[in-house]
Amino acid sequence: MTFCALVPQNVTFLLSTQQGSVAHNSVLRRDPQVITVTALDMLDKPLVVRKTLEAHGKQLDESPFNNQVLENRNNQILPRVP
Repeated sequence: MTFCALVPQNVTFLLSTQQGSVAHNSVLRRDPQVITVTALDMLDKPLVVRKTLEAHGKQLDESPFNNQVLENRNNQILPRVP
């Protein structure tokens, strides 16, 4: 992060990296505060999608004939893109 040598104290960087990746290891050299987030369970994923859409004034249509939440082969819930 040498590109931003003079960062005001009221600025916070939030980075998301894969643990063990080159980027993750590079950031660790700067002694950051680390918060590890685990995967969401099957009930929490649709809740996160609903809350995110709600924040933008939208809603998830979960009717049986227009289910906008799909599961992929790895049991990950993905919002369907029209």
